[in-house]
Amino acid sequence: MHVEVIDGCVSVRPHRAIRRFSRERLVQQFRDGRIEHHEEIDFGAPAGDEWGGPEDPTREDLQ
Repeated sequence: MHVEVIDGCVSVRPHRAIRRFSRERLVQQFRDGRIEHHEEIDFGAPAGDEWGGPEDPTREDLQ
């Protein structure tokens, strides 16, 4: 964290950029075993061109 006071206002910024959420990256982390499924968190069904979604370019009529 980078904390700075500018004209009496505190400014807090991360040292590096925060990556945007990616469902595809999340699914890959589950597959690789880097993270475990949590019962209380449900992101719902895939949407659009996300992996497994209705417009997924790699989809082969998955149901």
